[in-house]
Amino acid sequence: MSQKTTIGAAVLFASILSACGQTGRGGQVGNSSLQEAWNRANNPITMRPDLEYTLSRLPLQAALEVAPWSDTYWPSSEGGIAARWNGDGGDDDNAWEYQSPTRSAAGRMSQANLAKLSPAEKYSIFVDDFSYRLVSSERQRVSPDNASWEGICHGWAPAAINFKEPKPITLEAANGIKVPFGSADVKALLDYFQGEVASSETRFLGERCNADLSEDPDAANRPECRDTNAGSFHVVIANLIGLKKKAFVADVTRDQQVWNQPVHAFASEKIREQEPSPGAARGTVKEVVFKTKMTYTVETGAIWDATNETDEHADKTVTYTYRVELNRRGQVIGGEWESKNRPDFLWSQARPRFSGFFSELNDIYKAATAE
Repeated sequence: MSQKTTIGAAVLFASILSACGQTGRGGQVGNSSLQEAWNRANNPITMRPDLEYTLSRLPLQAALEVAPWSDTYWPSSEGGIAARWNGDGGDDDNAWEYQSPTRSAAGRMSQANLAKLSPAEKYSIFVDDFSYRLVSSERQRVSPDNASWEGICHGWAPAAINFKEPKPITLEAANGIKVPFGSADVKALLDYFQGEVASSETRFLGERCNADLSEDPDAANRPECRDTNAGSFHVVIANLIGLKKKAFVADVTRDQQVWNQPVHAFASEKIREQEPSPGAARGTVKEVVFKTKMTYTVETGAIWDATNETDEHADKTVTYTYRVELNRRGQVIGGEWESKNRPDFLWSQARPRFSGFFSELNDIYKAATAE
């Protein structure tokens, strides 16, 4: 789980959004015919107040022109952004044991050796903080004993949506030291700032399931483990990606692990229309069954160069089948999943303003995204 950093305030909903995982267990067990009301937690208005609900007006497919960028989720067990990801892998790169250079030592280092330092060290050198508060903060926040799936995907996913992809950049600090930042270094700082430091408006749809459904399948019947309402999901993805041209974040695993992924494309196929099913939302006169493919950016390793529009960028597409419930006016008022696989919750977060200790991150970001 994310902990409050000593450098800034913990982000809103951090306990819900934080951590990342890769096992794919979520969505593979449990009752596939769960009936759920369109409750308060699943009302699409929580994502945006200006959504279109009339099914005939919703696009069936869309993709954003620029996909959110890939990045590592900066695993906690490897040291978070205090990891020397570009190093040689020796003892001097152990995130909890390396000795960061003094000001005089950093001034004598070659560009090649400076490039091997961690994102936290590079930022500290750039802002002339040779007490390395950011390194110390990371060492307190994370541990080698953290689960391998824990990290800051709750920072990466919205940051990849809110910020342009940075390119490698070398900048001279006020202390005269030229600091080489790889694309992954700048991404790490953006991820950390968005997920662990800044506080910005967060919109949230659904509830987090904290149960291990592989060990406790009956937990799938709990309200928080029924996951995002299928009708809400259809309204949100068609509106945000299709009409608003806005990416959003989805936790794509059903149970206790959280994998926050930035969604940027979808394609829905209308399978059939049918009479209302037992347990359909009150006022349902017709149901439409959809098969929807959702595409999102996935994690990669830390990479020196920018990855968008290269083979290093990574996407994944998942397929969901569900029923959308319509009222007499053809508006979506609910829905139910037919596939066992479905997103746990959806959310979006506004771009934060650089401030405090991270004010100078704005200079790095602007330089790394200049045309």
